[in-house]
Amino acid sequence: MLNLCRRAMPPIALAFLLIFGFDLRVGATPINMQVTGVNGAETDGIYVDPYYGRVNNVSAILYCDDFAHDTTINETWTADATSYAQLNNEIMNNQMLTVRFTTGNVLQNYEAAGWLVQQMAMVNSHALDAAQLYSDYTFALWAIFDYSQVRGLSGFDTSAKTYYNDALDGTYSLSEFTGLDIYTPTDPTSSSPQEFIADPEETTTAVTPEPSTLVLIGLGLLMV
Repeated sequence: MLNLCRRAMPPIALAFLLIFGFDLRVGATPINMQVTGVNGAETDGIYVDPYYGRVNNVSAILYCDDFAHDTTINETWTADATSYAQLNNEIMNNQMLTVRFTTGNVLQNYEAAGWLVQQMAMVNSHALDAAQLYSDYTFALWAIFDYSQVRGLSGFDTSAKTYYNDALDGTYSLSEFTGLDIYTPTDPTSSSPQEFIADPEETTTAVTPEPSTLVLIGLGLLMV
């Protein structure tokens, strides 16, 4: 199994997180985003997580939580980055939320999404069942925020439904998601790119993405 590779949080950043409820790594300055490739696994004609890209020009593994929007290979855009501590702080103080999906139990939904991302990050990409695991976890993740659009697809199979329910039924603490950030496009329209979740410290060397020259997301096989 692959482990999340993350550096320890600097002491001063940890102090700010514990005292003030936000992470110094995430600020108000928009983040430059780009998707550069896919892992090759697909279901229902749709490429599933994880995807590969760049966050502020640094290679990253990206997990899409947003079925309703589309992103094309090598597309660039800007996004607001939100840590889980920051999201909790916004909710507790009745502030405008920076994340895309703001209905229902917002924190519980994003914690469920974060748990599913963490499960995918531990999948051995070279295992025989990796593609099926990626598919099941991805459809469970998409169902968190876009259930009505996902429920009729074959990818939302028995295993995906089980992961979906397990994720939403879980009890979590903010410390479990210290390494994850939510990247929400600054464009709020229906034609904007997707929202992604990523751990900036997760290694991108464990798997080899499909060459971007051979893949066009949005035509033929889709990443949604």
